[in-house]
Amino acid sequence: MKVPKGWEVKKLKDIAKITSGGTPKKNMPEYWNGDIPWVRTTEVQNCTIKLKDVKLFITNTGLNKSSAKIFPI
Repeated sequence: MKVPKGWEVKKLKDIAKITSGGTPKKNMPEYWNGDIPWVRTTEVQNCTIKLKDVKLFITNTGLNKSSAKIFPI
């Protein structure tokens, strides 16, 4: 792999927290329209997530009843 001048190659695990989770069930209205941003891969552009780009929000119930996770800012 050719690396652009000035760039450094690192393993993703060394610069980011990697984990999997799960989407709260879509058929459970009590899981949705809360105040916790639900970030989808389509909302991550150039490694930046902006709150204005987030279209869905989950509730505490949705968070607690699924394998979704909260990450620090």
